[in-house]
Amino acid sequence: MYFNMEHNKQISLRANDYPALLEYADRYAPNFDAVSWSTTMSKLGRSHPQLHADLKQNPHYQKLVQTLSNTMMTPPTLSEFGSPHSISNIAHALAKLKQPLPNLMNAINDQASSLVSLGNPQDIANTAWAFAELKFSAPNLFARILTRSSFLVHEGAPQAISSTAWAFAELNIAATELFTEIEKHSSTLVNKSDPQAISNTAWAFATLSHPAPTFFEQIETRASFIVSKGKPQEIANTAWAFATLAHPAPSLFQQIERSSFLVKLFKPQEIANTAWAAATLNQRSPALFREIEKRAPFLVKEGTPHREHGVGVCDPKPALAGSFQGDREALFVPREGGQAAEHRKHGVGVREAPV
Repeated sequence: MYFNMEHNKQISLRANDYPALLEYADRYAPNFDAVSWSTTMSKLGRSHPQLHADLKQNPHYQKLVQTLSNTMMTPPTLSEFGSPHSISNIAHALAKLKQPLPNLMNAINDQASSLVSLGNPQDIANTAWAFAELKFSAPNLFARILTRSSFLVHEGAPQAISSTAWAFAELNIAATELFTEIEKHSSTLVNKSDPQAISNTAWAFATLSHPAPTFFEQIETRASFIVSKGKPQEIANTAWAFATLAHPAPSLFQQIERSSFLVKLFKPQEIANTAWAAATLNQRSPALFREIEKRAPFLVKEGTPHREHGVGVCDPKPALAGSFQGDREALFVPREGGQAAEHRKHGVGVREAPV
């Protein structure tokens, strides 16, 4: 016990000095318990994403990951290795580092019953998020999570619930039990959620084509909050979700129209998703599309020529024709050059779930 406490102390002292942390961890990792592993990997996972490539080239990091992988090959059970909290933190950190570890992931899936039964909602959410982020199949894990849907929605924070819903959608796993519980408690959840949690949950419903009329009606009552406090991606993803499920969103688009100046902060795909949503729902938004016109050079230079669901950045004629009858010359003038933006399913993404 003393040595494990000392390890955690030394790890924490090196939290902002990654070379020193890696050197220490490499040296003492064979003696780490689950808490020491959790602390080490969480510190590394919280490093700036721009550092991750350098970390992975570090020989100490490579040896550390191999030691962790070897450790996970032999434990009698994960519950004997550590608590669900420690295990979820390790998985979550590995996902942030884009570092799949099949031995650990397979062990979690194989022994999901005890982990999900003993874990709290945030532990479960972080584990689910890790598997989805790494695109790692875990049918047993997600089946077990569904059996605890009522517990998750009743006891979990909105962020944990939304992260879990997002994970199911990202892996294209039906989540009827979970979504039914969310729909039942829509009023409480939406009123307690921040724009990110609302957006992620709405995106999950839409991605899995699961109608949720009560949930989306509750979002409408918070339209002003979402547009005034949400990030561009959250606003765009929420609008996209309404349109994908063909759920009217007059209040949301009224707020977007009033705040159309925010388009200057949007990335091309966020503009495209919002424009497509407005057109799909026959929501006239002249101010929104005038602001889009102002960004025509940016869209043509930085956007991709085609997205799924009829969303186009360089060719947004369907959206413009449906929602804005003004002068579209600026957007349709051919422009050369430009780097295509990274493609993601439906053009939408999600921020990472917190540890």
